[in-house]
Amino acid sequence: MLAAVLVATSRLRVQDARAARRIEACRLADAMLDELWKKPEDFPRKGSGRVSGSRDWQWRASVVPSADANEMSGELVAVEFFQAANGRLTDGNQPAMRVELVLPTVRNREDDPNSQKSQKSQKNQTTRQGQASRAYVD
Repeated sequence: MLAAVLVATSRLRVQDARAARRIEACRLADAMLDELWKKPEDFPRKGSGRVSGSRDWQWRASVVPSADANEMSGELVAVEFFQAANGRLTDGNQPAMRVELVLPTVRNREDDPNSQKSQKSQKNQTTRQGQASRAYVD
């Protein structure tokens, strides 16, 4: 009987810690998304970083292919939140929380291969590479 009570108590503590972690992730995600939502065109579509106001939480954003979002002239962006200990992700790199948002498509970003800004940057790089090659050959 004592063993059963100890096992149940242990499971309860693990479950309570996991719930507290998810609640913290929700609080931090809400604050971060509230700030980023003010300018949806500047919302990060790809990338990762540390959650401001916390030293042990990190976020990662990525674009998820979605025909439905494309029909609405938008992009489906997934933002995941991870708890890190000593700068390293924990819990097998499983996110404590994931939020998916449909954001307006932005066409002048460096990471969008179809944008004019990205094409201009690629053209400038090609020009610089050509100049460097000529300088090396001459």
